[in-house]
Amino acid sequence: MDDRVRAATGQMIATAVLGIILGALMLFYPGGTVALMASFFLLFKWLLSAFILCWAVSEAAVYFRVRCAMTGIACLLLGALAVVLIWGLGVGIVWLVVSAFLLVSGAGGIIGSFRPGRGSFFLTLLGIIDIIVAILVITNPLILPILIAWYVLFWGISRLMLALEIRRLMSL
Repeated sequence: MDDRVRAATGQMIATAVLGIILGALMLFYPGGTVALMASFFLLFKWLLSAFILCWAVSEAAVYFRVRCAMTGIACLLLGALAVVLIWGLGVGIVWLVVSAFLLVSGAGGIIGSFRPGRGSFFLTLLGIIDIIVAILVITNPLILPILIAWYVLFWGISRLMLALEIRRLMSL
């Protein structure tokens, strides 16, 4: 077996085991999942605020250089408004974002399955599952940490199986 493949599958196995452990911990302690979501959401707010402010200042600087002061001021105000809006939203918005993503992803999967070819059944099935999960999250937001825990657990299991299959195929 190629040394690069062995190293890559070793890394896959390590991350898969970590995912399985993390998913199991998240299932047994959903409060930790909520705390983790809140921490990541806070980090996301900081990064997004920094990005927006950098964009607003750089755009305003361009407009000030070409003597369009009103447009420059509008860019600065728009950036400030966006940052205020971001910090006004709580972690509770996460379930809406996840639900919207799942609805769009599910609809895209179902629409994409109309193209002829292999795997269209699975695209339809995954699209329907995405939409069902989105409806579950919309109707009961408290289920989101448990769904995330199951996702992480199954992600770890699937990656472990994939890594072991790659190793098996490379040893033939």
